[in-house]
Amino acid sequence: AEQQLMCRPWKMKQGALLALPTNHKHALRELAAQLKSLARVPDSWIDCIRKRSETVIEIKPRLAESVSTVGGVHQGGTEDIAPPAIATVPLSIGGGRWDTFAVGVQLASKCLGCVGEACLLGVDFVTIRHGQEQVFTVCFSPMSGRVFVKFPGNLGLVAHPLPNLVAAADAAEVESPEMDAVEAFMFVSASGGISFGRRRTAGGEGSNVEWSGELPREFLPLSVERYASLTFRWDTFAVGVQLASKCLGCVGEACLLGVDFVTIRHGQEQVFTVCFSPMSGRVFVKFPGNLGLVAHPLPNLVAAADAAEVESPEMDAVEAFMFVSASGSISFGRRRIVGGEGGNVEWSGELPREFLHVVTVERYASLTFQVDKLMGKAQISITWAGEVLPISAALPASQHTFDSVWQTHEW
Repeated sequence: AEQQLMCRPWKMKQGALLALPTNHKHALRELAAQLKSLARVPDSWIDCIRKRSETVIEIKPRLAESVSTVGGVHQGGTEDIAPPAIATVPLSIGGGRWDTFAVGVQLASKCLGCVGEACLLGVDFVTIRHGQEQVFTVCFSPMSGRVFVKFPGNLGLVAHPLPNLVAAADAAEVESPEMDAVEAFMFVSASGGISFGRRRTAGGEGSNVEWSGELPREFLPLSVERYASLTFRWDTFAVGVQLASKCLGCVGEACLLGVDFVTIRHGQEQVFTVCFSPMSGRVFVKFPGNLGLVAHPLPNLVAAADAAEVESPEMDAVEAFMFVSASGSISFGRRRIVGGEGGNVEWSGELPREFLHVVTVERYASLTFQVDKLMGKAQISITWAGEVLPISAALPASQHTFDSVWQTHEW
């Protein structure tokens, strides 16, 4: 049995497999324990990523003061920083170029919709280029159904082979206090092809596994080593605000929800702002200086609403949402609230990161006020701030691209 285990296509990270006892039974027990210890998490990550047991890892939202802007991968060294925005934990299972291996994980939470794409199951391909070791990662989000490819540096690709579980699930089921889970599977074939699968589990019962299809080896460069990994992400953020007034029509474009992108040009820090007016439905881009752009992805609420409803003395409100993805793309949404009840969220479409044609070093949410456009008293409240959107305002499973026409705009 000991020899059979040793011949399995498992590859412990260098230095991880300790010397075995000479007694065969003791050696088998020790080897089994080592192979079950799949991941090693740095102690400095304990506030966000904690190893609860040899096979269980707990993750939780990161506090603002622990944010690290340094990206990186844990390779078993000692760090004294919080987890980076994209933190990868290699697993002690892998192999050489022609070895096969499979991994299964279970993602459990009282609110699976709050997990989003924060936890990814994948495989790292180690290759040698110009004498330097490089790592290519292919990983899968069980919740969103998306597959990511991360190349050396910050470039990558994304595809959507499976539907978004949160958008497809009944909201009452997702928000139930009963513990629910999703199982995710990955199989790497001898040829290097990768397949991802998942299934929902509720009440101890699992549904049928749905598969992404096989990603062929030719898609990635030839590797000398490959191993499974878990990737944890904190680099997305979402904000929700509520705009209230006895006369919402008097607010107009006086209050905008947006995101500021900080970039460096010619040694100087510059800020580009993309912001959204919940009332008019327009999206603005403000470049350094007074130049900018404007588009109209959503209709004007005041013009579309019945005048009597808008001017009613009863307090009315509009909720606005913004989601910034890991790639830097932006989505804006809004919904009317009447009598404490909110309608469906309508979305602007996803504005891709490439739109700004700049590489940012920092980005943060912001509120922009144009006081000269305000015609009456209003109040704005921050209702949501986190790494994912609230379940009630989840992005649609098939998010469309921002396709409105842009025009020049002078601030």
